Amino acid sequence: RGSTASPRPSRERSVSPPPRPTPPVTDSMMAVMTTGVGGFDKLEYKRVPTPKLAPGEVMIAVLAAGVNNTEINTRVGWYSPDETSATSAVAAANNAEATAEAKAASKTAAATAAAAKTKANDDLADETRKERLRLASVSAQPAPMLGEAAAEGGRSRGKSFSALHFAEKSKAFGSLEGNIANLEAAAAASEPGDGARPRKKSWSTSMNPEHFHSSETSSINHKSKLAAQAVLLRSESDDSPQVTARKLPDAAGESTDADALAEDFRLSDDAEAPGEVSGYNGPTPFPFIQGTDCCGLVAAFGDGVDGRAVLDGGEAPLKKGDRVIIRSCMRVNGFENHETKWMASDIDGAFAQFVKVPAREVFRVESNWSDVELASIPCAYGTAENMLHLAGVKAGDRVLVPGASGGVGLAAVQLAKRRGAKVTAICGRDKTGHLRAMGADEVLGGRPGSAEWAEVVGRIKGSFDVVVDNVGGSAFPDMIDALERHGRYVTSGAIAGPVVNLDLRTLYLRDLRLIGSTSWEEPVFPNLVSYIEVNF
Repeated sequence: RGSTASPRPSRERSVSPPPRPTPPVTDSMMAVMTTGVGGFDKLEYKRVPTPKLAPGEVMIAVLAAGVNNTEINTRVGWYSPDETSATSAVAAANNAEATAEAKAASKTAAATAAAAKTKANDDLADETRKERLRLASVSAQPAPMLGEAAAEGGRSRGKSFSALHFAEKSKAFGSLEGNIANLEAAAAASEPGDGARPRKKSWSTSMNPEHFHSSETSSINHKSKLAAQAVLLRSESDDSPQVTARKLPDAAGESTDADALAEDFRLSDDAEAPGEVSGYNGPTPFPFIQGTDCCGLVAAFGDGVDGRAVLDGGEAPLKKGDRVIIRSCMRVNGFENHETKWMASDIDGAFAQFVKVPAREVFRVESNWSDVELASIPCAYGTAENMLHLAGVKAGDRVLVPGASGGVGLAAVQLAKRRGAKVTAICGRDKTGHLRAMGADEVLGGRPGSAEWAEVVGRIKGSFDVVVDNVGGSAFPDMIDALERHGRYVTSGAIAGPVVNLDLRTLYLRDLRLIGSTSWEEPVFPNLVSYIEVNF
């Protein structure tokens, strides 16, 4: 956030905005569920139970939640060792597969509706023929009278029962044909046109809980064997999110069956069984709530956490209504142990109205930054700061950051400048001006495979103390060659591809260090908060 052209930050502290009301914690909440590995079709916006606080936990009312590459990697199953492509390629394949499945389902629905109409028409013709034959067989007999006219001796001859029955039945047949046509039209409407996003036959809603819709149901149920039922689901415009929810909130927005709601939360129709797909840390717990980055308000404390016991960097204790950010990388057994859980990959995250986390992961921030700005910090900036910490970046170091226009890359540029390093950034040519504004000392424009890449490689060869790489892929050997003797290469991602080539002779003959970074060290997040509070 902001420019860090000077290696030393301003020491002027931010002033927090005025306090705001903390929303009450309700029994249920709206959330975006991720039901399994796949494209956007695996995201469902629905009502779920609000999490229950365990001892030592804090409930956070979410003000803003950031989206980053971790969400995508988890949803598309990129952390599985079976995946060896770039994140973008895996995501595109999943979305293409989902689109193909939606089109196939639409065609099947249309074919089913057409077959139903054909059968209904055949049955209608058969029933009509039988009815006419029956009427002809009784036409010579006196017809029973209807109403008072019959009771009074037949002064007025009303319609015969048979004729009236036939007329009503014919009317019912006409209604049936109309509803079959509606069913066919609904199936046709569900098939996307050229360039259109596939429409899913489902509950549909905007991202506002007040817009949660039920289905419109029309049915026919008369005594003939032609009884049919057509369910027409409301379809929003292409600008509105389309989601699936098996259970609908009542008009007040609350579920009337908490047990059923809880079952629906964990047993969604499209959910994949835990263990089917590996995450980075083991099986991904589908279905669950993603959202790694969060800014929110403290809403409630679990047992053993009363505000007096929760200290923030040795300062005043947390209290209800404090604006906070959450450390999304959690060392569950303390910092002496490297076992790690990530919010929104291993446990539920912040794409919801409320999220619960251990009290030790909650950090109050005294800052005039907006909720959205604060929510952009935890994952990307925590990851970048941890990489710099592990690589021991210090004043005067020459640091190379490929992929510098991405979230972690941009954070690495700013945070390395804060440490007094001389930073060279690599990005697409259209992003070079932005990186200079963010404080990079030198910006090289080009991507692997481009006409400019050979020039970039010649410029960086053997020139850097540290390479901070979140890209990987085909450019990995070039990043290794960019290090001078005793250089340090640190990585926390591989968005361009996880499988790379390495000549081990280069590694040991030049005394290089390769450093992996996932679990954050203890000083990292408190440092970030302190940087924010003095505007970096």
